[in-house]
Amino acid sequence: MPALNSLLFWDTDTSLIDWQSQADSIIVRVLERGNLDDFREIRKFYGDETIIKAALKARYLFDRTLSFVSFFFELPKTSFECYKNKQYQLPHLSF
Repeated sequence: MPALNSLLFWDTDTSLIDWQSQADSIIVRVLERGNLDDFREIRKFYGDETIIKAALKARYLFDRTLSFVSFFFELPKTSFECYKNKQYQLPHLSF
């Protein structure tokens, strides 16, 4: 179990978390809401390859998270599923 800030899982009993089968959602939560120490912890626990896979297939990432992960791992934003999905959404139109 990685030593993550307990505030990241304020809505969950951490003793019930399956750190392997729920890796994708844990990684995305840490990327979105964690700090640099939390990021270092998931890198040690899961490794870069697992983090990259989870980030690439995430349905949504904040713009700042997408920019960080893209820059850090030297991946084009266009390779992220959340970026592709965002491109298909129509802008909000006001009449």
